Amino acid sequence: MSDDTDILLSFYNQARSEMRHIEEQRATTTNMLLVIMSAIVGFITQQNLSVNLIPVFLLMIALGIYGDLLIMKLYERHQLAQNRSESWAKQINKLHPKSNLLKIRDDADEKHSAKFAWLHKKLHVHSLWIILYTTFIIGGITMTAIVLLQG
Repeated sequence: MSDDTDILLSFYNQARSEMRHIEEQRATTTNMLLVIMSAIVGFITQQNLSVNLIPVFLLMIALGIYGDLLIMKLYERHQLAQNRSESWAKQINKLHPKSNLLKIRDDADEKHSAKFAWLHKKLHVHSLWIILYTTFIIGGITMTAIVLLQG
């Protein structure tokens, strides 16, 4: 292979590695937040709903907002790495057109998209994570409203 190809492959691999790292960050922080949220919910269930729990409900809301913002930022960074890797792959394909690198990938993507059309085009993974964290926010707001309306 040429030096140009080696350099491009290095950049491509770096972008893919960054994408894996971003996913690991998402998994680690999600697990940490789920453990904290589980402890909060466990604590709330052992108490009588009262105004004294409003700080706990506010913590739920804050963690939900933090989780949503984190997922949005990680998705943005993942897309940046994805776009970079796509650019490197296109350049490698230009240098080695006989490899059919992009055609092979596009054919596989097309088969996948046809098999999982709705999931592939309409349901994005980052949206599911946002929904998870938004339930924390809704739960905290709901419990706060219940406590305030009772008092």
